[in-house]
Amino acid sequence: NDRIKAMPWAEYKPFVMKLFGVRDAPHPVHGFTADGYIGADSAFVWNYPDQKNLRLDEEYVQSLHEMLGGRAGERFYVIAPVVAMGFMTDEIRLGETRYTFLKVPVSVLQRLLESGEPGALKQPASENDVNAVIDAVGFDFVSQPLVTVEARAERPKEEGLFNRDQRDLVLRLKEFRARTLATDPEDFPNFATLSMVLVDLDFQGGDFFSLGKVFWAEDLVAEELKRRKKDVPGEFEKRAEACERLELRIPQAECGKRIMAIFVDRYGNEKKLEFRREEFRCR
Repeated sequence: NDRIKAMPWAEYKPFVMKLFGVRDAPHPVHGFTADGYIGADSAFVWNYPDQKNLRLDEEYVQSLHEMLGGRAGERFYVIAPVVAMGFMTDEIRLGETRYTFLKVPVSVLQRLLESGEPGALKQPASENDVNAVIDAVGFDFVSQPLVTVEARAERPKEEGLFNRDQRDLVLRLKEFRARTLATDPEDFPNFATLSMVLVDLDFQGGDFFSLGKVFWAEDLVAEELKRRKKDVPGEFEKRAEACERLELRIPQAECGKRIMAIFVDRYGNEKKLEFRREEFRCR
């Protein structure tokens, strides 16, 4: 950690901006200066040299939100070393903004320290260059998939006499596409790159995850096609593309006040999202 904190900021910052595809375009957001854009959304590289003894925790995010005056837009990216993070989730929603956290793994930073050239990551101009970038940053680099999900509470599908007051907590997955160093989300049909969803049914916060349930992509796709009464033969990718949504159903009685869902793509990349009971609009 001491070596990471001692990395020259002038070399570290441009490296991580290239790593996550941040367009270098500093701009003000309600008096706060963002470092650039990812797509059309603002991005900020957490300045660890000025905050060596701080962790990026929920209180920090709340302070950032207040500093931005609630004007950060639909999404605001924060990039920081994974060792600086004080929580597991990859997103926190405050007001109308989703704060998305892009985490730089320790192994990547260690590789940079060993090379002695932290700012030497070259923008890929060919397929060989892409492979060189992947080799340079190692396999711990997580390129978060694109995930659009809605939380809701519904009555169980098989409702009986004794469970008419019961509810299922439903995560309705509307979009899932892998995003890698070599590809864009648009390169894949919707849901075709989903591998599984891991769920902690009673998430206690921090960085401890207790696996309670696994939803396999094959099963989710089969259930959705059954619901729509569609028979789609062929490979998984073709059947997944025929789905408009995928639903993860969990009986409310099995869940605590918070659940954590980790959406995993077929390349091993993941997106961690936390859901509180009130988001499902149930008791």
